[in-house]
Amino acid sequence: MKRAVTLVETLILIASIGFVSLVGAKAHRWMWSQAELWGYRMTMHEVASTVRHMRLRALNARRTFTMRIDASARRLQLTAVDDAPLAQESVEQTIWLPPGLDILQAPDQLTASPTGAMSSISMILAAPAFQREFQLRTSPSGAVHLHEEPST
Repeated sequence: MKRAVTLVETLILIASIGFVSLVGAKAHRWMWSQAELWGYRMTMHEVASTVRHMRLRALNARRTFTMRIDASARRLQLTAVDDAPLAQESVEQTIWLPPGLDILQAPDQLTASPTGAMSSISMILAAPAFQREFQLRTSPSGAVHLHEEPST
């Protein structure tokens, strides 16, 4: 004998599917936003690592390395500069900032000389959608500090 599905059972099934979909959609949106924030963090770690290695690259290659910071193009570009007689530059690396990560404060460039000296800078980048700020500071000795905090 076959048992038929009643109207009440059908409504309970549809309500259950709707509830699970609602919870799943919220969880998916939350996970997607966390993945986006994680991408911002990884970009900032890449910037910090590049700046950290600039001084060593300049010492080893006996060349000047310059990181140009272009806030309007959302780009950080590492170039190697050859000295006289032919002053030439070659692009070593370009870091494009993802949409949503904005440069609030930064100098035009950061330079590491062949002697190992590096200019001190402070950069502040923000992810307004997540109310987060990333601060990157360098010292003449080559130390690089990356700090993340809630923006106010």
